[in-house]
Amino acid sequence: PSGLISDMKTGRRSRFQFQATADAPGLVWAVVSGSLPTGITLSPQGEIDGIVPSLATPQETFTFAVSVTDLDGASATLSPVLINVRRTDT
Repeated sequence: PSGLISDMKTGRRSRFQFQATADAPGLVWAVVSGSLPTGITLSPQGEIDGIVPSLATPQETFTFAVSVTDLDGASATLSPVLINVRRTDT
């Protein structure tokens, strides 16, 4: 599976919550490849949050993969995940 999280804009807070189909307690989320935009983080609880301060170009797309692991060590990966970021001055 893959997905587009959202269109973000520079200078504005963005939030997104990943959900697992089996929402078991103790799930841990992590970026396993690629990178998030500067200023954006992924918490172990699966929340994307932050503010992209600026971009060198009017729009950039960031591609990464996310894994989720349960207490028994079973894991699943979502890839690719895309975030589109646009400068607020365009």
